[in-house]
Amino acid sequence: MTEYQQAQPDPQSPPQKADGPKARPRQGAASIYGVAILLVLLVFLTLVLNRMAKPSGSCADKPCGADKAPAEVAVVKLAEIDDSRIGSSVTVVGKVMDLFPPPAGSKRPYGLKIADDSGEKTINFWQTEYDQIQDKDVLAGANIRARVSVSSYQDKLQLKLLAGQDLEILPPSAAVEAPTPAQKAAAAYEQKTPAPARDFSRGRSAPAGSLSVGAVTAAQKGQTVRVRGRVESVRAPKEGTKQPYAVLLKDGEATLRVTYWSNVNEVITVKPAPGALFEVEGVVEVYKEKPQLQVKSGYKVKLVDDTPASAPAVDVSQAVAISSITAADKGQARVVKGTLGAPRALRGGVVYALTDESGTIDLVLWESIIPIDVLNALGEGAKIAAAGEVGEYDGKLQIKAAKGYSAMVLP
Repeated sequence: MTEYQQAQPDPQSPPQKADGPKARPRQGAASIYGVAILLVLLVFLTLVLNRMAKPSGSCADKPCGADKAPAEVAVVKLAEIDDSRIGSSVTVVGKVMDLFPPPAGSKRPYGLKIADDSGEKTINFWQTEYDQIQDKDVLAGANIRARVSVSSYQDKLQLKLLAGQDLEILPPSAAVEAPTPAQKAAAAYEQKTPAPARDFSRGRSAPAGSLSVGAVTAAQKGQTVRVRGRVESVRAPKEGTKQPYAVLLKDGEATLRVTYWSNVNEVITVKPAPGALFEVEGVVEVYKEKPQLQVKSGYKVKLVDDTPASAPAVDVSQAVAISSITAADKGQARVVKGTLGAPRALRGGVVYALTDESGTIDLVLWESIIPIDVLNALGEGAKIAAAGEVGEYDGKLQIKAAKGYSAMVLP
C-alpha cells in the first residue's frame, strides 16, 4: 500500500469527532445562545417584579397627576404681610387699583397697586416682567392672583414680581376666594360657640363712606366713624412711657388727633407718614373738650393715596424763580416749580430739566432717598414743585431733591 492510500479514511469506519479548530465555532454559538436566553429571562423577571411593585392607580398608562386636582395655594391677605415674611414668597389676590408705569427713559420699576378686603399694597416689577404678563391691556380694574417675593427697602416692605408668568388675571367669577381649611375651622367653631351680642351703641360698625376731618364733633362721642385726611404729623411714644401713638390728620384748616397703642401700630401695614392721605376708623372720644379718634385695630388704618399730589413737604409759597438761583446759593435749600422736560437716566436716579418762565435748571432725584411713588408720579410735561439743595455739576447749577416727599405734582 502506498503512502497515499494509507492516508485515505476507511469508508466503512464511523465518522470521528473533530477535535481541532473546526469544533470551536459550534461551542461559541452554544455559549451565545445561552447568554441570550439568560438575558431574556432577566428582562422578563425584572418586568414582573416592577409590575408587582407598582401600586394601584400608578401613572404607567397616563401622565402622572393627570387625574389629580391641582394643589390648593394658600392666599395671604395683604394686611398679613409684615416683616416676618421678608425673604419669603407669598400668593396674593386683589383688585388692581392703579398701574404706575415708569417715565420714558428711566430705570425705575412699574408699580401695580392692588387692594383686598384687608388693605392695599403695591407690587413692583421691571419692563421684562411687564412684557411677560398675559392680557396686560386689561390689568386696570382686573382681579389678579400673583406670586410675589417680600423684601425690605429703606425700612419699607416691598412686594416684587419676579416673573410675568407669576401674575394671573382672574375671571370675575374667581374674584372671591374659597375659604381655606383654617377659615372653615374658624367658621365651624363660631357656629358652635356664638359670640355675644355686639354693643352697637359704641359704634362698632362704621357707616358707609368717610367723614371729613372737620365733620367729627364732640357730640359723636362713643360712635365709631371713618375719617379721611392728610397726615400732618406723627408722634411715637417716648421710650419707657405708656403713651399712645398720636397722628394729626388735616383737611383744609381742620385737624383731628388720632391715637392708638403700640399693639395696634404693629398691625398697621403702611405706617402713617406726613403728606400721605389716610383713612382711619375708630371711636370718637373727647379730650380737653375736643374730639379725637381712638383706633382699636391696625386693620382700620389704611393708606389711600401715597402720591405727593398735595403733600405739605413742599411749600409752594416759598418757590423762587429759577433765574434767581446763582452759584452763591450752592449748599442752600430752595423751592422751585415749573414743567418737567425729558428725563435722563442716572445710575441710581434720574434728572429732569425743570423750566419756569425765567429759565431752566436740572432737577436730580436719587432713588435711594426719594419714595418710589414720588418717582412714579413724575414724567415729561408734568407741572411740579420741588424742594432741594442747590448744587453744581460740570459747571451747571442743579437742584438735588431732598430726602422724602420733596417733589409733588401741581394741580
